[in-house]
Amino acid sequence: MKQNILTISLIIFVYGCSVNEQNIDKIILEKFPVTDTLKSEKIGVPVLMLDPRRMQISDSILIVLQPKGKIKFEFFLLPECKYLKGYGVDGKGPEDFTHIATGTFTVSTNNKLVLIDRRNRIRFFNLNNIQTDNWHPVNSFSMPREITPTFQMVYNGDSIIYGHARNETLNAEVYSYNIHTQEVSTLIHYPKIYPGMSSYDKSRVFIHGLGLKPDGSKLVSAYYYFKKIRIYDITTGHSIEVVYKDAPKPEDISTIKKTIRGYYITHFITFFMGDLRTTNKYIYVEMVNKKIEDLDPSALNNETEIHIFDWEGNPVARCIFDELFDCYAISPDDEFLYAASSADEGFIKRYKLKEVLNK
Repeated sequence: MKQNILTISLIIFVYGCSVNEQNIDKIILEKFPVTDTLKSEKIGVPVLMLDPRRMQISDSILIVLQPKGKIKFEFFLLPECKYLKGYGVDGKGPEDFTHIATGTFTVSTNNKLVLIDRRNRIRFFNLNNIQTDNWHPVNSFSMPREITPTFQMVYNGDSIIYGHARNETLNAEVYSYNIHTQEVSTLIHYPKIYPGMSSYDKSRVFIHGLGLKPDGSKLVSAYYYFKKIRIYDITTGHSIEVVYKDAPKPEDISTIKKTIRGYYITHFITFFMGDLRTTNKYIYVEMVNKKIEDLDPSALNNETEIHIFDWEGNPVARCIFDELFDCYAISPDDEFLYAASSADEGFIKRYKLKEVLNK
């Protein structure tokens, strides 16, 4: 992106982090250098996607998750979105599915589809076998109790799962789980800004989306309530936090209230839904640009924007869309954003990203 159009105002400083006894670079974001409205190209597909909730891409395969559908996964060949097959039905059998949380449906760089269901089974599928008639899990086991249930999960394609779980025993905002040794450890501790709050309660307050750089070197979190993202270098332990200028300060959230439905935070204007997509160049973060009290909990979407950053925390672009959608995915080459909506069940929307990224 051309440097002479970079009109954002950033304030960068380093402060001590009591969480992991490391330094964190903090970037205060005032605005993006580019804001653009993208227009969709609608591609007709079989009328199959009645409840699209999450999309993932592995090489040239687009996978659409429908937790409430009779068939849980629909597969399409990109870029033309040619329908390949559907797979997965409700049930408790080894190849059946019982409620898949959208945050625990992920794809790794070695063409593995990984997911956790309500029975706390984690299963691995080889996407190279997608067009065969006997597609079935290549590995399956139960998740350890201390990291169940898991809200968000990513897999490095080798041996490590990183996740965010609701638990009392593990003080981990992000845990690390070795699937071979079955060892669980804390990768990132919760910050110490709410003394006396249990790990369980912190898991509800600090809930976030989680993404992994495809080369396995970095993690990124997008927080639901705190209007920030954090980029974490797995090798060095160094972090970069990008905090929106109008985000609440930790001390301003001291009036946090617990309700029957969970914790309610009122000191912010907008918040991340946290649905992240990553490529080796960029981070894509879903943002709902509304106050919490204005959100319609029954709505399938709430005027989603996509905010794009590079892996150094620099803001790249803010994307607005001509139509609403329920879920999205990014092609590995950053050329296209694909989206689906239950309101347009016979179409997949395709948006060109290169024009935005090259401005």
